Amino acid sequence: MTVKYLYPLYDLDDLKPQDEFTVYTGPASQKYEAAIFPTAASTATRSALKLWICDRSNRQLASVILHETALGEISYPEIDMEPDDEFDEIFVVTHLLHAAMLTARFQGYVYVVADRDADEFTSGFGQTSTCFDFDAGLSVKERMLADQENADLILPLDSFQPSTRPLEIHTDSGIVEVRVPYASERLLLVDWVSENFGRGWAAEVECAFATPARPTVVVAMYKRDTFPLPEEHVAGFVTFDTSALGMSTAIAVRKDLRNLRVALAIGQRLGEEMAARGYRFAIRGGVARARLIPLRTYPQMHAIPRSDPGFFGRSVRS
Repeated sequence: MTVKYLYPLYDLDDLKPQDEFTVYTGPASQKYEAAIFPTAASTATRSALKLWICDRSNRQLASVILHETALGEISYPEIDMEPDDEFDEIFVVTHLLHAAMLTARFQGYVYVVADRDADEFTSGFGQTSTCFDFDAGLSVKERMLADQENADLILPLDSFQPSTRPLEIHTDSGIVEVRVPYASERLLLVDWVSENFGRGWAAEVECAFATPARPTVVVAMYKRDTFPLPEEHVAGFVTFDTSALGMSTAIAVRKDLRNLRVALAIGQRLGEEMAARGYRFAIRGGVARARLIPLRTYPQMHAIPRSDPGFFGRSVRS
């Protein structure tokens, strides 16, 4: 796990067609589809995708696998060219990796993770990686990137064990459950979020319920019938896989509950839910100065350089 390389996909240029080459896509072998239970338990298949580039005679020159060992991860290219090949190796592999990263972007990802850097190729289309050593023991200050007003954050999910049981927080007013919401709670949540946090975040919640069967939102809710009014039961929430795959919003908690471990419990369940869907890393998008709190909570969490304004800083305010 220790060292990983992260590639941003926010501003990829379009791929220029090449008469000499064709890039194909198809399913990877079954070994890339497998995962150890309960990782990816809530995902029918990881859908690992192989991309390979061929010349005009259909001779394979190189290949790469997307979602190789987990969602949003990319393999180092496997090169099949001979040393005296007529084609330039750098040019061929650059074209292939550009196609692979554009594929990930079209699928809805804004980052991909790799075990080793391929900057000698990706620099050809303006992409360079950021290296993260998650076990380096860096201080909060070193991981904060204080010169950035907002920053995306990356967190390994190795320590998160997927679970379907709600987390419980005992408060003076009753028990708060942290869980995935029921479909019948959708309108309640959308209205509550819109009133308390704005229409932009309400749209994220609405989008989270579009996922079949299991919404991509985690909520903190008082147990049923704790209060007279339904909206009094909502305590906080976070969404993921809405604006981008593998990315969550910041965690939002009701003002009167912000010092009662609610945000910590939502973050715990968020990590469990994302691990259950086949991710090994979670991205939190566009977190402002309040990122100091999760950086203190998770020693392996890092702010991502050059991620301001990030994904959420580009849309029209709602």
